[in-house]
Amino acid sequence: MVRSQWSVVSGPFSDITTDYGLIRLYSSWGVSGIQVAQSVAFTTLTLWLGLLGLSGVTFLAEPLPLPQGLPLYFKSTLPLGI
Repeated sequence: MVRSQWSVVSGPFSDITTDYGLIRLYSSWGVSGIQVAQSVAFTTLTLWLGLLGLSGVTFLAEPLPLPQGLPLYFKSTLPLGI
C-alpha cells in the first residue's frame, strides 16, 4: 500500500529512473540509441506540455490569491494562466 501511494506522489519526478529502464528495455529489443533518445525526449516533452497546459487552464478558471509578502505586480494566479 505504501509503495502505490509513493508512486502517485513521485510520478512526475520518476522520469530519470523510467528513462533508464526504457533505455535498457529498448536496447535489448534492438532499438537504436537515437530512437530511444527521441522517444524519451518526446514523452518528456508531452508530459511537461500537458502539465503546463493544465496549470494554465486551472489558473484561468480558478485564480488563487497570492500572499501579500511576495514582491509581484499581480495579486492572483490569473496572469500565470494567460
